[in-house]
Order: sequence, then C-alpha cells, then structure tokens
Amino acid sequence: MAQSKSERSQNIVNTLEMFNQAVQDLQSIDNWQFMLDSVFNFRRYSFRNMMLILSQNPDATNCAGFRTWKEMGYSVRKGEKGLRILAPRTVIVKDEDGQPVTENGKEKRKTYFTSCTVFDVSQVEPMEGAQPLPAGFKVHQAETAETADKGLYQVLEAFITSQGWTVVQEPLGANLGGFTQHKKRRISINSLRTSNLRASTLAHEIAHALMHEGLDMKEYASNHDGVRSLAETEAESVAHIVTRAWGLDVSTKNVPYVAGWSSQDTSVLQKAAENVVKTARVILDAVLPLEEKKDTE
Repeated sequence: MAQSKSERSQNIVNTLEMFNQAVQDLQSIDNWQFMLDSVFNFRRYSFRNMMLILSQNPDATNCAGFRTWKEMGYSVRKGEKGLRILAPRTVIVKDEDGQPVTENGKEKRKTYFTSCTVFDVSQVEPMEGAQPLPAGFKVHQAETAETADKGLYQVLEAFITSQGWTVVQEPLGANLGGFTQHKKRRISINSLRTSNLRASTLAHEIAHALMHEGLDMKEYASNHDGVRSLAETEAESVAHIVTRAWGLDVSTKNVPYVAGWSSQDTSVLQKAAENVVKTARVILDAVLPLEEKKDTE
C-alpha cells in the first residue's frame, strides 16, 4: 500500500532524528574511530547516508538499492529489513495549470529529499546468472620491512605537489613529525622517522594544507577556543583514514578525543566529521581512485 504524504513526511523526520542521534554519538572516541574506519567502504555515499547506514547496521560494508541488487542478479532475502537513507529528487516546478515555470529562460527546478531503503550485501543471495560481486578496493600488500610505507609517501607527495605545494624532508626535533606553511605552500617532514611514519605525517600535513589555510595562527598557537585541538583532530583523523585505506598500521598515534571541544555543540562535531570525510575522499580519489561509479542511492 502506498504511503500517504504525511507518512512520507514522518519517515523523513524520523530518519533525520536518527542521523542527529548518530552525530551526537560521535562524542564517544570509540564511535568517532569507528566512523573513520568506515569511510573507505562508503566513499560513494554522503556523510549523512553513511552515518544512517552505520547507525542501523554497524556491520554493513556494501549497500545498494533493491533494484540495483536485482540488476546484478541478487535477490534480497525474505524478511530482511532495509536500511533507511535520504535520497535527493529533483523535479520541474509547475504552475497551477501544470505548465513548467521558467526562470531566466530555463525551466525552474527544485530538489527535495525522500526516504528510501538500501540493503547490505549480507542481506542478499545470488540468483542464477548473478554477476560476481566487487572484490572490494585493493590495498597495497605489505613489503618486507614492517616499517615500509608501501609506496604511500610517493603518491601523496605527487598528489600535493600537483596542487602547487612543495614537500621537503629534513631533520626535525624528536617530537616533531612535520609542519605546514600555508603562505609558502611548503610541507616539511622529519627525515629521521621511519618511512611509514613519514607517510602518515605527510597525510596529516596534507590535511592541514587542504583544510586549515584560514586559521588564525595566534589562536592556533594558544589553542584559543580549542582551535588547535579541533584542527589536529581533523588532520589526524584524515591521516588515519588514508593510511588505513592504504593498508598501513601506524599505531603510534591515537586519534585525539573529540568530546572535549564538541560536547556543548553537536553542530561543531557534525561539521568536523563532514570536513574529515570530504578531505579524506579528495586524497583517496587521487591515490586510490574508484574503478567505476555505481549508484549512491
């Protein structure tokens, strides 16, 4: 039975409430870390839909709509409950007579969101003639030394230098992995560290380069209103996503705890999480591009 307009509206309200709760839950360091670890599997989804999927099924890895699974030769098992997300729909605005409204010589359009469902790969089974499921994103295999960076430093350097930045390696203090100079568009990396730590630090500094050009350095130095804490959390979170996606286990650093500066305002937390996911995806799209684009529901 088709849903009424009020039922559809209530579904959207309920879905948004679910998202808001998921964002609030990011105040927990465990939930923040889990979100970071999930970004690579959900690169095709918006931050909001990624959080909605994970809040309903923390074990989800590869989701698609009912029709998409069917086109690939898979059927959703009977009794499986779909995962609610929000999908944009764009329509042509029409007048009282049903004629398209024009604006500056073009048909006027508006976009709204509607609630829809997707299903995880664990909820489907193959039919006869089913297409092979994607094997997942390939990560580079380990080299001989445990401290090898598996080629990550080289591709990160190529990416950021293509953006007009210079990267140099030089001996720095024992407690300093690297630093970024926005005015000079220059990143310095401690040459005395092992290659995997140099790669992790470069990912961290690239995040600063892409995200924090407008920071007031006096406020950063004094950590006024938590400016430095937030910037370092964002940069280290991006580095965590990138190194994990590449297959590196750099466990000498923990992602900073975020609740201290976010507990009073979840909008700050949401914005930080969205910035982290967006920046990590920019880097991943450059160093580990998706093989093909599929529906993002």
